[in-house]
Amino acid sequence: MTNGDWVRGMNDEQLAFFINIGRPNCNDICEDAKSGCAFGCKHHCGEDVLREWLKRKVGD
Repeated sequence: MTNGDWVRGMNDEQLAFFINIGRPNCNDICEDAKSGCAFGCKHHCGEDVLREWLKRKVGD
């Protein structure tokens, strides 16, 4: 199961939590974010990194 499959299987309560505070953020999954990239993100403000996370197997 991928992270995307896991997210698509969430109920409304789980999804609300995930969108609010449970989802991965740039600081957790992008090396560039650690040096500050608020106005120059090469990953479309995290979309590319999050898309890759959705494709990974749960727990990877």
